[in-house]
Amino acid sequence: MPKKPQDHQKKAAERLRDEAKKLPGIEELAGLSVSVSGRRGEVTVPIIDDPLEWGAEVMGLLRSGDYLGAICGMLTDEDAARLHAVRPTIGSLMTALMEPADEAGEESSEPSVGESQAS
Repeated sequence: MPKKPQDHQKKAAERLRDEAKKLPGIEELAGLSVSVSGRRGEVTVPIIDDPLEWGAEVMGLLRSGDYLGAICGMLTDEDAARLHAVRPTIGSLMTALMEPADEAGEESSEPSVGESQAS
């Protein structure tokens, strides 16, 4: 009996969930806010709570060093536009990923992407 397209979609979704669980730091970024400064000011934007709603290219962009693209893939379209508007610096984007602000605007004490418990 041939598989139905719905079966393929369910299996693909399960694989995505499994991959998301394996990625280092993914849970630490979900739901946090990042503060980024640039040539036209500063903005604090919330990252989407569910990593499965992020753009599919986020992890590839992070690996390739496209921090602006990666962060924008973790945001709503409106927040991504606000981030682009400040014309962020690379250093500010890197800092935002390494030291995200929590919802109260304070630094998170949890390790973030690329940071180990020992650091």
